Parts: sequence; C-alpha cells; structure tokens
Amino acid sequence: MKASGILRDMVKTTNLNRSLLIGNETGTFNSFDLEAYLARPKIKKPFTYKEANADLIMSIRNQMLADNERITRWKLLILLMASSLAFIGFTLLV
Repeated sequence: MKASGILRDMVKTTNLNRSLLIGNETGTFNSFDLEAYLARPKIKKPFTYKEANADLIMSIRNQMLADNERITRWKLLILLMASSLAFIGFTLLV
C-alpha cells in the first residue's frame, strides 16, 4: 500500500468521525467545533505568592550557586573524558 493511500484513508476517517463534529438542531453535522476547545476558563483565580524574607532568599541563592558549580564540574569532567578517549582513539588509528 502506498503512503498516499494511507494518508487519504486517514483524512477520510477523520472527516467521517461524527464524534469530532458538532450537530445543530436540524440534525446535520457541521465542521469541527474549534471554539469549544480554544475557550478559556470563565473564572480565573489570582496567583498567591508567599512572602520571603532575606534569609530564605540567601539560602535559595546559595543552593542554586552550589548546584550550578556541581553541574559545571560534571560537564567539565565529561568533556575531558570524551576528549581523551577521542585522542586515544585517533592515536591508535594512526
């Protein structure tokens, strides 16, 4: 079976799928109801934020700096290992 036949059958099945179509009062089916899926919620709750003191902010900052330092060390180690393995592999080939 060719790819064009598969695509044609997929489009035909999607067009005939009545669960994706919305009907009106006459019983005829219209096109896909996109507005129902794009509708935004009617009630929006405002975001609530907790108050942070200076100690909490400094502890978060220190934790983020420590995480960044740890990740940087791992990246450097991986880079050095990959470089050394590539160098050894190149020297063995030559």
